[in-house]
Amino acid sequence: MNGEEKILNKLGEFGERFDRIDAKLEEHDRRLEEHDRRFDGLDAKLAEHDRQFDVLATKLLEHDRRFEEVDMRFDSLEKTMLTGFDEVKSMLSPLVEQVTMQGAAISRIERQVDRNTKDIVEIKTKIT
Repeated sequence: MNGEEKILNKLGEFGERFDRIDAKLEEHDRRLEEHDRRFDGLDAKLAEHDRQFDVLATKLLEHDRRFEEVDMRFDSLEKTMLTGFDEVKSMLSPLVEQVTMQGAAISRIERQVDRNTKDIVEIKTKIT
């Protein structure tokens, strides 16, 4: 084999090696493109999740604000009710005292009636 044939042989070997390397590189390129597509899909999902988290965070803040408003309204209502109860109590206290005193007076009257009834029965027995 002369020098020219050796060179052509070597070039052929290099060509075959380059073809194998090129085939591997093409496979890597295909896989990288597939990964890129998958990553693009994942990026889109993550972006959607970010949007959903933003919506949830906004709703959470809105609910916190509304709970604070309800809490303030409840506090105000509680104060109003307690004030009203105190007013009703102050109006009923004299009535309760009057009823108590009237009950005591009725008890005295009932005792007196009982005594008078006994006296009447005693007088009747003496008369008859």
